[in-house]
Amino acid sequence: MRLLQPLEKHSALKHRQSVLYLCINIRRLFTIIISIYTVVLTVFPSIAHCQQTFVLTDGIKTNGAILSGNINYYRLTTSLRSRSGGLEEVFARAIDENDELRKLYPKWESSLKKSAFTSRSLAGRQNPSQKLAYVSVTICSPNADAIQVYVDSSQFPERNQSAMISINEGVALGTYQADGLHVAIKATDPPTHKTNYTYEIGVSTAGFLYNLDITEGFHLDDTDGSHALLTTKVVGAAGNLDKYGASLAINGSLNRLSHSLCAIKLLATGNVPQKNATNRGDGQVSFYFQSLNVRSQYVAYLYSNEGNTETLWAPTFLQTKSVAGCTVIYNLPFCDKVAYAVPAGAGKTFNDIVAFYDNLANSTFQNFTDNLRQFPCNESSTPASYSLVRNCDDCSAAYKDWLCAIAIPRCTDNNAANGVLRQGKPRNILMEQAQANLSFNDYREVLPCIDLCYNVVRSCPASFGFVCPVNKTLFSSYGERLKDGSFTNGTNLLCNPMDLDWGFSSGVKSFVRQWIMLFTIIVAVAMLL
Repeated sequence: MRLLQPLEKHSALKHRQSVLYLCINIRRLFTIIISIYTVVLTVFPSIAHCQQTFVLTDGIKTNGAILSGNINYYRLTTSLRSRSGGLEEVFARAIDENDELRKLYPKWESSLKKSAFTSRSLAGRQNPSQKLAYVSVTICSPNADAIQVYVDSSQFPERNQSAMISINEGVALGTYQADGLHVAIKATDPPTHKTNYTYEIGVSTAGFLYNLDITEGFHLDDTDGSHALLTTKVVGAAGNLDKYGASLAINGSLNRLSHSLCAIKLLATGNVPQKNATNRGDGQVSFYFQSLNVRSQYVAYLYSNEGNTETLWAPTFLQTKSVAGCTVIYNLPFCDKVAYAVPAGAGKTFNDIVAFYDNLANSTFQNFTDNLRQFPCNESSTPASYSLVRNCDDCSAAYKDWLCAIAIPRCTDNNAANGVLRQGKPRNILMEQAQANLSFNDYREVLPCIDLCYNVVRSCPASFGFVCPVNKTLFSSYGERLKDGSFTNGTNLLCNPMDLDWGFSSGVKSFVRQWIMLFTIIVAVAMLL
């Protein structure tokens, strides 16, 4: 037995050595596999992962998604020259890089200037005979902090840092030659974050599929405690009502995605507004939002979709009122320019409030028109005419604007600096009827603009005896617009202008038109002499 012990020890030693060699070989094999895998990831990403191809027709946007640490590759097919091309997307794992993103700009106008559309030649020099490809990428969620967009002629654009285009408030735009175009969308945060980013990408040879308009899309008519009324500034929008839409988001909720329409739609309040054509302005569209929170700040966005092209206008900021006794009304049959909050008691419906105020003004107006019919103010060619530039229609329109502003007071917050507290006895007999029927309590009123009174005096016969108050008595009944002639957007109103805050109101238009007529008559008489 003693002679066998060395042999047993030798056999055990050989066994341990064999196991050790096996472990070393397995480790070497594993190292080789990792090295090959790394090379494949770096050099042949489309082979390393299952390739998925998404065809995008020229002029059509597509949705995309990317996880943390990944790169999505797009290749523009050469068939785009015949407007039937597409994009090819390959999902591939990316090497983690700590590239610093360009700073995002919070303000709409400044950020648009910073994100000037890029126009590059991928071959170094543009060839006029080749088509341009208009590339647009919009980040939808959750943010754009870790997203980078590269456009280049190489298969892997992210390797060329100069190929990165800036993302401003969730949008990247650029124009490039279509031939050999490659796009890479990269999520730079570590894979352990497991964040899923969504976006839209589109390429067109006809122009950008996504456009930003630097002008503000909405005029804010007014708000109450739970409603907001906005009207488009786009002239003629009512002629294509279905083209326009609106979204309302809580102020500050967009997380640096304020230029991205898909993000705006995702983060909107879910409140679908009532959309109507309106005769206020020149063919505008009004949007009426309901079920809002009291004294809360919101951001309203106007957008349009025509074919496959989307346009987003600059936002309008608003805040709902803190008082419960104000209700926004609009689209009145007679006082059709009224679009603001009015005093009304609890329990009164929208239709009840509209019907009472409108009937009150209309019945009062009928007495005025009966008197106006007895005056030959439309006979401009006779000695009975009271003016060479005004007639009964002008007088009637001016009086109607003034009457609606007087009969339908504009209500504002109790702490608003631009309001006058109305308590106790109403200021006129019309308000006595309104208070008795609508059961409202004390309220703060934005006084009518003195321009409305001046326009009645200018437009109606002097024999009617219309005069406007002056000095201290003026400010007890009327307010004045901003001295510099500028116009507000529904905030910090110094007076209730009816349609005068649109800039060039119907009254002003009429005034200018008639002075032009008077000047023409003077010139004609001078030529005859």
